[in-house]
Amino acid sequence: MSAAITRFSDWSVVSEPALPDAVRTLLIQTVEDAHLTVCELRRRGLEVTFERVETPRELNEALARSDWDVVIADYTLPRLLGSDALEIVRRSSPDLPFVFVAEDSIQDKAIAGMLSGAQDCVAKETLTRLAAVVRREVREARVRQEGIRARRKLQYLAYHDPITDLPNYAYFRDRLEQAILNARRRVCRGALLVFKVNEFREINESFGHEIADRVLAHVGRCLKETVPDGCELACLRANEFAILIPVLASEEQAIRLVLSAAESLHKPLVVGDVALEAQSRFGVVYFPDHGSSAEILTQNARKAQYQARKTCSLYSVYLPHGAQNRISDLALVSDLRRAIADDRLYLLYQPKMDLRTGATVGVEALARWNHPVLGTIPPARFIPLAERTGLITPLTLWSLEQALRQGREWADQGFPLRVAVNLSMQNSSVADLWERLFDRLAAARLGTHQLQLEITESVVMINPAATLSNMKRLKELGASFAIDDFGIGYSSLAYLKRLPIDEIKIDKSFVVHAATEAEDGAIVKLIVQMGHELGLKIVAEGIEDAETLDFLARLGCDMAQGYYIGRPLPGPELGAWLAARRKQGTS
Repeated sequence: MSAAITRFSDWSVVSEPALPDAVRTLLIQTVEDAHLTVCELRRRGLEVTFERVETPRELNEALARSDWDVVIADYTLPRLLGSDALEIVRRSSPDLPFVFVAEDSIQDKAIAGMLSGAQDCVAKETLTRLAAVVRREVREARVRQEGIRARRKLQYLAYHDPITDLPNYAYFRDRLEQAILNARRRVCRGALLVFKVNEFREINESFGHEIADRVLAHVGRCLKETVPDGCELACLRANEFAILIPVLASEEQAIRLVLSAAESLHKPLVVGDVALEAQSRFGVVYFPDHGSSAEILTQNARKAQYQARKTCSLYSVYLPHGAQNRISDLALVSDLRRAIADDRLYLLYQPKMDLRTGATVGVEALARWNHPVLGTIPPARFIPLAERTGLITPLTLWSLEQALRQGREWADQGFPLRVAVNLSMQNSSVADLWERLFDRLAAARLGTHQLQLEITESVVMINPAATLSNMKRLKELGASFAIDDFGIGYSSLAYLKRLPIDEIKIDKSFVVHAATEAEDGAIVKLIVQMGHELGLKIVAEGIEDAETLDFLARLGCDMAQGYYIGRPLPGPELGAWLAARRKQGTS
């Protein structure tokens, strides 16, 4: 997180401010008058450093170049009137002390100029007053500045946690309410993540309050390095933290941030010979789905966090008391395990089209589940459930076997399509997953050149070295790789050039309005150009109309996928669809 957070040690309040060792003085005077002024100030025991200017340009440059303690100006100069000089100074530094020096004959005019903001006016005939005036005005300016600092400190104390230097609940609640209001106005969604440091009471009791506070401060530092710009981070109370995503691109974005935050907390804090590692379980809520106020959302996020702790999961998404969610997670997990083992899930396949030829060149395999009692369970429900409970690995392997079998059938029918299977971000944490993938590919009769594995940027970032090594092994077997949802992750582009990938799939949040909104169109164009420079194919997801398809073709995008091109279909139906297109000469 790039935004700096002020610490309490940055403030010091002094009851009687002392003068600086040398008063930084900006003189708007002739050479002769400036010499007299400096000599008089020093003769009265006031040490000064100074710069002299005579024109508006010189004055603006001096104000921009340095900080000053006081400005002393003749009321009349050939190229700069005193009132004009005062206006320039006030625009640049409203609180900077400004003192006029004037002849007796025009002192009334100079005094009138004080009504515009000058602090004092000293007659040249009584220049002996000048040192006392400068001392007084510099001290008073410092008192005003320290008052401002004191008010800022009080405001900071009211809205920040003193241990972690993070915003507290009072501040965060206001930001959350604004995000909820914005979501209503823009008809979009946001997310709130709430989590606690596990076993914090034990840390407190075993090591004492000071070490416990150091752990919390360590957690704050780790999170600030992880939470991206545009999101809000806060310490709600004691060992409870929260992250706000004001505008959510997809539910997966929230889960990626959970994984990223959890990974950052694994950095140990070494206390003597002991390495203390902060671990957490996360509660996730989406708004406006799960609440219309900050209090309700925070309460529901805490309920979800408690559920995660109860089920020993890294995170849990809040489940409202709806008909579909009355069945417990534990029962649903049991049903999902049996559905995978008994082959009661099914895959749909969405076609990918070559934008140059119009031919169907590949498909993406999408897992679906028709529960015998609850009916269709959406992927947004059962995929996260599988990730939290370790079922994602058998689900991925099942999907891979089904996709390979279906791809072999299409190849026998004369449609040698490349079949893409998604690898979940949780899969990368399973040590033997890659080995089991190798085993499945070795046993498959379908050429591995017809298999593509789609991974997100988050998969790569969890363990870059191991992921790169395993990807290279699969690449040697003939499989290809695509980076999915490109553009909404937090990984470095440095990994992009190191990975053995073949395609980049632009996230649909940029594609949907690419033809009508200049910013989205510019982002898509930039990704296409960058990908081609790296020798990669570019796939656009979420094509819903001809206008967007034509726009992408003009940009030189290689492939497209979306409802306008073809909806996800069961394997046999897609085979019939391909045959019909071939008959029409379109595939």
